[in-house]
Amino acid sequence: MSTTDPESGYMVRDGKPEGFFYLDHRTVDHKYNIITDVHITPGNVHDSKPYLERLEL
Repeated sequence: MSTTDPESGYMVRDGKPEGFFYLDHRTVDHKYNIITDVHITPGNVHDSKPYLERLEL
């Protein structure tokens, strides 16, 4: 847990820097590439979790 930003998450992924980060997850209109939704999570949240939750909205 970060002592300076406890809401961030520690991310470890191949080919990416390791550390405390946030991730932004975007829903995009496939025809025009217009961003229709943005959701921010700590860096240690897997991409599939917010994706499925955002689809249910």
